[in-house]
Amino acid sequence: MFIFSAYKIYDMVYFDYYLLMKYHFFQYYYPEVEEVYKNRKYGYNIKSQLLKLLIFFPAASALAAWICSLFVK
Repeated sequence: MFIFSAYKIYDMVYFDYYLLMKYHFFQYYYPEVEEVYKNRKYGYNIKSQLLKLLIFFPAASALAAWICSLFVK
């Protein structure tokens, strides 16, 4: 669960905020996406991000732990 959570927090902070919103990384290298990211604000998909962080990732971790526990004797 730690790996999933660390990945999602890194994605939300580094990729979404710094690369997309602050430094306009993709807009610099791909100018055709300028119109897509023009009026977006940070957190435009925060509901889906938090849903993954708080519901799906713990459930997937619990399922993986349960499956691994079946094979350990």
